[in-house]
Amino acid sequence: MAIIEGVADAQMLDARGALVDLLREAAQLEHCLLDAYLYTACSLKSTPQELEFAGGSSNRRRAVQFERLRAWKQSILDVAHEEMLHLHYVECMLRALGEAPSFALPP
Repeated sequence: MAIIEGVADAQMLDARGALVDLLREAAQLEHCLLDAYLYTACSLKSTPQELEFAGGSSNRRRAVQFERLRAWKQSILDVAHEEMLHLHYVECMLRALGEAPSFALPP
């Protein structure tokens, strides 16, 4: 009976190790996605003055363009917020397993 328990314990350790590895990989993925969404949102123009001239002439559609950009930016920031929550959940699972948080980026 002790041999069977030893095998079961070894399998549990292997499964736990695999789970920790997959959670660390998930944390890297969520971190990369979060960075990409935040970079994209911050790259969009943020003020009507940035849209004042288009092609060297006055831009009469800047108010409409500004409102569209503002809506896009908000949508992208909402997605980034979801990625932050995913990263938080992954880190909580790692901590529940007694592991250190993992905020490393992929090599």
